[in-house]
Amino acid sequence: MARHEEHTDIRTEVAKHVGYYLIDDGLPELERSIGFRPDLRQQATRFAHGHSTFVYLGTIAVVSSVILSLLTFYATFTGASILVIAVVALLSVIPASDLATSLTNWFVTRWVKPQPLPKIDTSSEISETNRTIVVIPSMLADEKCVSELLGKLEVHYLANQDEHIFFALLTDFADAPRENMSDDEFLLNMARTGITDLNERYPAKGRLSRFHLFHRRRQWNPSEGLWIGWE
Repeated sequence: MARHEEHTDIRTEVAKHVGYYLIDDGLPELERSIGFRPDLRQQATRFAHGHSTFVYLGTIAVVSSVILSLLTFYATFTGASILVIAVVALLSVIPASDLATSLTNWFVTRWVKPQPLPKIDTSSEISETNRTIVVIPSMLADEKCVSELLGKLEVHYLANQDEHIFFALLTDFADAPRENMSDDEFLLNMARTGITDLNERYPAKGRLSRFHLFHRRRQWNPSEGLWIGWE
C-alpha cells in the first residue's frame, strides 16, 4: 500500500511510509484490506485512546456521582432531614472527586499498557535524505551558561556520532531595558568561538559544518516594557 502511494500525488507524503498503515491513521484501511475486524475489547481500547480526555474526565465524573449517591442514600436511609442530606452532599463533593480520581488513575495504570514510541532504525546510520539537526534553544545569560551550553552540545554529538546529524544552539540574550547591553558582544563572541572550536575538533565531511549558532537580537516588547528575544 505504501509503495502504491509512491506513484500517486493524491495522498500526502506520510501515506507513502509503511508506518502510516501499521501504527497511524492508515491502520483501519490496512485492516479492511485484509478483512480484519477488531473485537469488542480492541474497539473499546481504540475508542478510549481516540477520546482520552472525554473518557478520563467522564469516568471521574461518573465515579464521583456514584460515591455521592451512596452517601446521600445512606443519609436518607438513616432518617436525616433534607437540610442534613444537602450538607452531606456539599461536604462530600471534594472528597468524592479526589477518591474518584485516585480510583480512575489506579484503573488506568492497570488497563492501559505502556506503548513504546516508534522510531527510525538508525543501526546502519542515518541516510543523507534523512539528515537532521538537533537544536538547543537557550539564553546567553553569563559566561558559565555559555560554557555549559557548548559542553552540552559536545556531549550530544559524542553520544550521536552520525555523519548526517548536525547540532546547533538557538540563543537569545537575557531580557534587558536596552537593546544592547555591555556584555552582549563578549558572550556572543564566546559562543561563536566555541562553535568554531567544536567544528575544528569534530569536522564534518565535505563543505558542511557540523555545529552551528543561530542568535536572535532583542526586540522591543511593549507589553513587557523590555527588550527581549522574539520567539
